[in-house]
Amino acid sequence: MERPMVRGGGMAEQFERERFKEEVRARSDLVALVSEVVPLKRSGRTYKACCPFHTEKTPSFHVNPESQHYHCFGCHKGGDVFNWVMETEHVDFPEALRILAERSGLRMPQFGRPSRQEGQRRDAYALLERVRDFYYQAFEGKGAEGARAYAESRGLMPARESFWIGYAPGGSPGALVEFFRKQRLPIELGLQLGLMGRAHSGELYDRFRNRLMFPIADERSRCVGFGGRILPGFESEREPKYLNSRESPVFNKRRLLFGLSQFRKARQGSDQPLVIMEGYTDVIAAHLAGMCNAVATLGTSLTSDHARLIKRFSREGAILLFDGDRAGRQAAERAYQGLATAMVPARIALMAEGCDPAELIEKGGKEALQEVCDGARPAIEVFIELLGMRFPLGTPEGKAGVVGACRELLREIPDPAHRQILLQEFARRLYLDPGAFELGRGRRRPAPPSPERSAQPAQAGHPLPMSPEIKAWDHILASILSSPESFLVFDEAWAFSQYKEDPPEIPDPFARQVLDRLRETILETGDLPEPAQLLREWMAPLTQDPGGQARVLRLERLAETLKDPRQAIQDSVRFLQERLLRREAALLRERIRQASQAGDSERASALEQDFVRIWRLMSAKPASP
Repeated sequence: MERPMVRGGGMAEQFERERFKEEVRARSDLVALVSEVVPLKRSGRTYKACCPFHTEKTPSFHVNPESQHYHCFGCHKGGDVFNWVMETEHVDFPEALRILAERSGLRMPQFGRPSRQEGQRRDAYALLERVRDFYYQAFEGKGAEGARAYAESRGLMPARESFWIGYAPGGSPGALVEFFRKQRLPIELGLQLGLMGRAHSGELYDRFRNRLMFPIADERSRCVGFGGRILPGFESEREPKYLNSRESPVFNKRRLLFGLSQFRKARQGSDQPLVIMEGYTDVIAAHLAGMCNAVATLGTSLTSDHARLIKRFSREGAILLFDGDRAGRQAAERAYQGLATAMVPARIALMAEGCDPAELIEKGGKEALQEVCDGARPAIEVFIELLGMRFPLGTPEGKAGVVGACRELLREIPDPAHRQILLQEFARRLYLDPGAFELGRGRRRPAPPSPERSAQPAQAGHPLPMSPEIKAWDHILASILSSPESFLVFDEAWAFSQYKEDPPEIPDPFARQVLDRLRETILETGDLPEPAQLLREWMAPLTQDPGGQARVLRLERLAETLKDPRQAIQDSVRFLQERLLRREAALLRERIRQASQAGDSERASALEQDFVRIWRLMSAKPASP
């Protein structure tokens, strides 16, 4: 239903805002709100409790039901119903007003003219909620016996209601397509949200088929997308085990944590660290065992946006709980870097190889998982150990590698005081002089190293040779500079992966920073920047060294000569994906050789199957997105 719109402006609109605010205040009960977070006890004319904003043993937090105000005599925090929501929900005033209005059954008026982006997001939320309900109901229907059996075998049934676990039926064109047609739902929006696809023939099809469905909610419990686990009996090389929604105006997996919505509903307070896990079923198992502070990223590394979410909802930071295998160690190393940059306190616990939290709970209950979390060590300590596994600390070269990695992390720390504390800690733990980590004067975060620079200086007048990959990225950036709307062509082509569920990370630091920022801006504003803005605001800050300056000038010249930016992007992406496949094939060959030499025939056989899959993709004609 459309929200009422307040037309006009000036004093009339200001009066209406104030009137609506007071109506929301009158309908809200502060005692009831606070009772959802802390247990209140009547004390004369007020209610009291231990303060939720600081640790104390004797209650000093009071709520006055007459004035509808709260106050803590210990930390001196206080305010009205709006302040309470702003503090506990970590939102600004307009969002607090919206939350309380919805809670009171009031429709939030649209003050002023609604933006195009706001309307699109509102429509997306409404449609995703309908689809969530469709999958949830399909779980109980005919044909869902396999989904119910699998959910039962994994112990997920008790969490079905709280996590809205559902089922995506198989078939062609698909049950969801038929549902859209019968209900006359917007097909184009369904395509944009990645719920459906369109074949080359023009026929629609369900993107999620034969999968157990996990709705993904944002921190306000709004459904923004889905994750689907392929059901037993439907696995194939063409179907990824887990499939996430595609990026959309409301779904950005770099900014979402699975389980965060349930954590907030559990109201366990912000004095607990968030336990970062790797999978949906791990998080659900932990919640069922009573550990409601468990969350997971959505198949991507922990990002700075995740770090900000963690910092926002937990004063105690995070515990990184990852597998102890090589992939888990790498994930823990990258995650710590993101948390350290955002100054989020963190500890790391690496589990035994091949054991995940869900299995640990199944064997030993919550106590077994809690024991692992209690044994988590300071993240900086584990980070240095992980670096030591990559760079042997017993050799000068190895120690230099560790120092270099630490220095790169220090460059990313925005706060000088925090950077200095971390530098001193690195020096203490590595038994080195702090001067070994100094970053130099006059700059805090230097531009990323230009990929075309080599260790040997080039002679004047003779530019350094560029790798074919850098040339391909230059064509992509120049195409976007020439025609910013062609970024959408790149984003779709790069997201299309022939061999992995998620698109590979962009290896060129310069291109990655520009393209990541462009993607985030489009998701936030819905608008594409002008070429001049791309140069002035985004590329210019990356030109602090001569290599960066030369590259921007080269991109400007190349942009002027491109005849077909769209085709240039498609050709460049195909070339880069082929290079990635060739590198993966070479890596697999080496792993097969090592496994064979070690006499591990089982591992060698598994690696050979992966190699055959990659070889087939390399032999086939590159597919278009």
